[in-house]
Amino acid sequence: MLVSAGLAQAASAQGGPDKQAIIATYADIAHAGYTDSVALARDLQKAVDTLIATPSAAQMAAARQAWLAARVPYMQTEVFRFGNAIVDDWEGKVNAWPLDEGLIDYVAPAYGNSSGDNPVYAANVIANP
Repeated sequence: MLVSAGLAQAASAQGGPDKQAIIATYADIAHAGYTDSVALARDLQKAVDTLIATPSAAQMAAARQAWLAARVPYMQTEVFRFGNAIVDDWEGKVNAWPLDEGLIDYVAPAYGNSSGDNPVYAANVIANP
């Protein structure tokens, strides 16, 4: 709070914030986020390619971990997306929220196999459309 007040006073004393500096900082932050996102998306692609070429439980675990890692910077870049209809056309297919339950193909064993609240709790909607 004190830092904000100090910055506001400093900006006022100097005639307001430096708009070009704000834009440059914003662009730098966005660029760093997208750079991280692209790098980890490439890692994910390699993990998926390896899984397809040599399927195994270990390769599946590696692909899952790569997806989780790639998801973090992707989520951080969403703040920079506004008014981009091109992305909005396909984005829901890879980032459905709430989660597109029809795409779940496994759950942790601790999840269980029944629920009093949901009669189709354990339905396999992928194998049984």
